[in-house]
Amino acid sequence: MVSLLSTTPRADERLQERMWIAQRWGWGIFLLVMAVGLSGMLGRGPLSHGRATNAAGTLTADYERVARFGEVTEMRLQYEAPLPLREQDHVLYVDRTMIHFDELTIQPLPIEAHAASGGVEFVLRTAANTRHVEVLLRWKGASSGRKNLHVRLDHETIDGRQWVLP
Repeated sequence: MVSLLSTTPRADERLQERMWIAQRWGWGIFLLVMAVGLSGMLGRGPLSHGRATNAAGTLTADYERVARFGEVTEMRLQYEAPLPLREQDHVLYVDRTMIHFDELTIQPLPIEAHAASGGVEFVLRTAANTRHVEVLLRWKGASSGRKNLHVRLDHETIDGRQWVLP
């Protein structure tokens, strides 16, 4: 009977030590997921937004790096165009692989749209003596996964990446 009592505490100590190790791993994983979530890498937060600028610095895009499938996401384009003396048309090209076009909204409204190689081109008209052009694109995530965002306004191109989470 003495031998049974002497082995039981050691077995319990080993089990308890394994439970403590598992508990520490669990807390570590929980803290990691919480830090990633608070940073915005799982949705809304400081790291969930991105900014891309072309080499000349004339076209800037603010967009969401992390989006949810089926939710509306947006990209705001700001373009410093040469100063026109009269109304000017700007051609906005949007790659078809990045969005569902039936869910796409563009502000200001384009005056025309037509299919282009690998996407759609929209024609936007600005008033005379307008140098700063701002365009807002909104769309729903087409599918989950990593998406390459490719937009061109006149001859200036912006590329970015977006993760669409389920």
